[in-house]
Amino acid sequence: MEYLRSAQLQTSTIPDSLLVEDPSIDYISSPISQLDKLFPIQSVVTQVEKNRRNLGELNEHLSEDQIQSMTSDFQFLIDAWLDQFEKEIFGGMTLQNLLKGK
Repeated sequence: MEYLRSAQLQTSTIPDSLLVEDPSIDYISSPISQLDKLFPIQSVVTQVEKNRRNLGELNEHLSEDQIQSMTSDFQFLIDAWLDQFEKEIFGGMTLQNLLKGK
């Protein structure tokens, strides 16, 4: 009980100068929209959109599914080639295997 009384006293001692309303904020709107005004969300660019930009003219002839498929195929090849290269360099072990062995 004593804690509640002290909390009530603390909130009632806030000076009126700190309770000035900001005219740029619509206090009637939802709290989410108020947060959006205070912290604007940057547009999120998906990996497909990045890949589409990098493809240039080829981009016009491919669907989103085709770009995703092509991207995952390339990523698989890159990972496989990198693993093979690491095994040649590190005596049959990948860098990840070496780091786990520590």
